[in-house]
Amino acid sequence: MAKKIGNVHAAKLAAREAGELANELEVLHPERLITVRGRDITLREYGFVEWVRMRPALQPVLDAICATLEASEVPTYEMVLELISVHADTMLPVVGQSAGVDMDFLSSLTGDEGDELLTTWWSVNARFFIRRAFHRIAMGRAEREAEEHAKKKVMESVTAASSPA
Repeated sequence: MAKKIGNVHAAKLAAREAGELANELEVLHPERLITVRGRDITLREYGFVEWVRMRPALQPVLDAICATLEASEVPTYEMVLELISVHADTMLPVVGQSAGVDMDFLSSLTGDEGDELLTTWWSVNARFFIRRAFHRIAMGRAEREAEEHAKKKVMESVTAASSPA
């Protein structure tokens, strides 16, 4: 007697689509789960309101990332560690916010535990920072181009007005 097993192709297609959907969600809002000192910590990308509130404090960090990108470099993890070190008073609470931990917890970490947390934090939030830096660079270029265009139009108007008809 034959056993009906269903449509294998449809099952494979559904599984692939489910995987693609999970991957799209990962891109849209990445999260990583790590265990530090027996505590499960979910590191997540920042939301819109968080970003708006953090933006003034993070300006020097974004300036540095923009300078790196404008020099045609992709920030390496070592560059990020340098930024975190230089701006530790600003960055460590931001890292803690992503991880849902306080400064006391961060202060208690060993070097290896801190490295694991920072590496995971950057893997989750690198796109967040890079995207904002690229946006700022693109907007700056667009503003400069608009200003140059406006100056050119003014000069054309002045030249046309001063030329005898």
